[in-house]
Amino acid sequence: MPHRITQQHLVRYLTIGACAAVAACSTSPTESRPARPRADGALLTIAPPPPNKTTVCKVGPTGNYTFTVSAHQDFIQTDGWNGHLLVSNPFQVAAGTCVDIFQGATLADLLYITEINLPSGIAIDKIVVQLKGGDCAVDAQYCPVTFTGTNNVHFETWDIHGYLVTFYNKSVTPPPPPPGTQGCTPGYWKNHLSQWASTGYHTTDDFNTIFGVVGNPNAFNPSINFLTAINNGGGGLEALGRHAVAALLSASYGLNYGLTKAQVIQRVHDAIVSGDYEPTKNLLDQLNNAGCPLN
Repeated sequence: MPHRITQQHLVRYLTIGACAAVAACSTSPTESRPARPRADGALLTIAPPPPNKTTVCKVGPTGNYTFTVSAHQDFIQTDGWNGHLLVSNPFQVAAGTCVDIFQGATLADLLYITEINLPSGIAIDKIVVQLKGGDCAVDAQYCPVTFTGTNNVHFETWDIHGYLVTFYNKSVTPPPPPPGTQGCTPGYWKNHLSQWASTGYHTTDDFNTIFGVVGNPNAFNPSINFLTAINNGGGGLEALGRHAVAALLSASYGLNYGLTKAQVIQRVHDAIVSGDYEPTKNLLDQLNNAGCPLN
């Protein structure tokens, strides 16, 4: 279950400041305003400090990471908040950066912040939540709290209580694919278009749609079809694209490819989401050159 920090019960915080590893993260101290005397000697009410924003930061391997913010744990709900949402759902945060996502109002709002669609080989290490605007050494409510074993946290925020939420990710070694003995290269597939009929895919299929990366900043923009992708030269995304199409066709044809159709789609999706194309491209290049049994 996710953990909750509320206005009424702030748990005792466990670790040092969450932003030590993120240069882009910073908090501003609560503004203080001197009281001004009335003519009769009474003090004016001190105005509250300006609204604080809730900020999401990312520490992890290079790439863009995807999050949602909602009023509900199980589905996206963004209406009915008193404060203002500053991003759209889902939103992305690049490693080493921070994004302001919500500005609180006088009345409290409940926020669930969740990291989704983690690339293959990447796992959540911890999430650190820290109330902005105070000194941990003076007041324990401003000390960071660390959560593990979850991909989301939730808490209440309002105009003078914004939070800094830092997601730490780590690399994990994905299991190697089983050995495959058959695979056909991009060159084979682009010169044998009649063989595509046995795969269930077509030259006009949309690359971003098939691999589930529509709208991702690391994907083709604008999107391209399979025939264009497999004919593309060059490195980076273009190289991944042509080997991805060849891999999907080989796996779908029924060859002893080493990856299933679903596994090819997942690995290509994860590579594009992470922005780290080369490892997946190299793997598919190896499998595509295992030996093509087709005429």
